[in-house]
Amino acid sequence: MRERLSDVDRETLQRIDRQMHARRAGKPDAAYEFSKEEADIQSRIMDGAGVLDMVTWERIRRVPVTSAVGVPMLAVLQLHARDVSAAAWPEGTDVLQVLWCPKDHSSLPGQPHYWGPSVEMRYRSAATVSAVLDPPVPDGIDRSYAPRPCVLEPVELTDLPDQDELPAELVAAAESWAERHGVEFHRGLACHEGWKVGGWPSWHLTDLMPINCSCGATARLFLTVDSGGDPGVNVGRFGELRIFTCPANASHPHRLNIQ
Repeated sequence: MRERLSDVDRETLQRIDRQMHARRAGKPDAAYEFSKEEADIQSRIMDGAGVLDMVTWERIRRVPVTSAVGVPMLAVLQLHARDVSAAAWPEGTDVLQVLWCPKDHSSLPGQPHYWGPSVEMRYRSAATVSAVLDPPVPDGIDRSYAPRPCVLEPVELTDLPDQDELPAELVAAAESWAERHGVEFHRGLACHEGWKVGGWPSWHLTDLMPINCSCGATARLFLTVDSGGDPGVNVGRFGELRIFTCPANASHPHRLNIQ
């Protein structure tokens, strides 16, 4: 579905684009960055649409696909608080169950520029969990979103921020250290690949994008779901689905991003 922008909104986006390029002028290795105010304005203008046609200046919305009656959410991951020291847990809970609808969705509430499975995070108390049920096997779904059952083997690592999130002089020092030690900075020291809780997101497909909670706080990377491996899922053309949460209140709605 296409929706033409008003002249005012088009001129506003063009102004933001000019400002962004002006800030990067003379810095060929720098990222294109938006201020929080600019990101909020863009989010308001896009109004949940996933794509902007900059030729016709139209918002483009994909028709959202919702689960049909009888198609259950699939379990993606279960974490216990005792195993994840980096995460903040709502009071009275010690189990997190991550589920998703195994179909692609667009225009999800609060998830601009997103196309992928609809994700839910359910915090529970282990003491209230009784019978363990067999997982559902629904029909008519995207099989790339049906994880194979497996057991976690967590490894604690130090994860450094992406280059776009560091001062230029610190990036140079880090890359020099990595070269002397025969490792790649990106993916070797920073933004580790694989399923991970916490750490830092990689911005390898886009420039750095501010991910903000609805309360205005800068959201933090909570969970990365990687394609391949034992679970065998495939998100975003064999990419990563990242779940960001609010550092001020874990009960605030999460944000989704795929790279």
